[in-house]
Amino acid sequence: MTDEGAVCALSKIVERAELKCRFDFNLARKSAKFSRRNWAESWRTAGLAAGHYSRDANGTGSDEPLIEMLNNDPMIVSDDHRLYVIGDIHGRSDLLDKITNEIKRDLAEHPIDKAVSITLGDYVDRGPDSCGVLDRLAQNSFPTPYIALKGNHEELFEAFMTDPAVGPQWRHLGGLETLHSYGVPVGSLMRGKGFAEASDALRNAVPKKHLEFLSSLQLSFATSRYFLCHAGVRPSVPLEQQQASDMLWIRDEFLNSRKNFGKIVVHGHTPVEQPEVLPNRINVDTGAFATGRLTCLVLERRTWRFLFTSGGDGG
Repeated sequence: MTDEGAVCALSKIVERAELKCRFDFNLARKSAKFSRRNWAESWRTAGLAAGHYSRDANGTGSDEPLIEMLNNDPMIVSDDHRLYVIGDIHGRSDLLDKITNEIKRDLAEHPIDKAVSITLGDYVDRGPDSCGVLDRLAQNSFPTPYIALKGNHEELFEAFMTDPAVGPQWRHLGGLETLHSYGVPVGSLMRGKGFAEASDALRNAVPKKHLEFLSSLQLSFATSRYFLCHAGVRPSVPLEQQQASDMLWIRDEFLNSRKNFGKIVVHGHTPVEQPEVLPNRINVDTGAFATGRLTCLVLERRTWRFLFTSGGDGG
């Protein structure tokens, strides 16, 4: 099978698995009367206040007025910034290190006063080191201020810590690899048992800084020209009215649309062999967990270019 055929097959497998998981996950949440409000409340009672995750290159909070809010969400940044937009990482801390070095090299070769690194979500699952990925992102390993968006896999990760019923669906989407990276035994889970115990163990194993990072993730980010989110948008809905479930999970209705969304949508979520550049959207998910190719889109005013990691197995 060619590389292109392998990525196409991978994309179809991921799509089928996540479509079933989205359906089952929604059923589990409804049956347990589980909602995003419940999750937020659980983090608040643990003393973890949500906020915009903006860190400087030293990993400390920045008071620089980099970001302003548009209707509370999405976030928007001025057009004089260069954006480094990184696709789905999925547990590949090795590739995260490599793309960070590529950004450092690019800044040295093309200096600019204002730059921001943005990750599009799906930091966990599938790859071998989800814990290491969150370690790096939580302290900002990038040489710029940093904004983190949320993916559907972070939604599942958070949900499992408070609702073990999510486990049977999550394990089919790479959740076992995430649990293993935190030192949680997965033997019984491979037989479809022990989800409640694993949920407790994960909640005790995840460091506070990881929880704070997860609670701070944003759904979208915008400039005057681009709208960034994890999965995409519903074509019939204005950008400022998009629902979280669509920005985290949508596929075909968005991917097949040739509609002008009002801004060019930059997204990940659906693996492609090469970055997909269309008049209305740009897809930067190049299946890094399996291909070893993590993509970073560089946006600067009306120009764009790409940085990549080079090859490597799926770890």
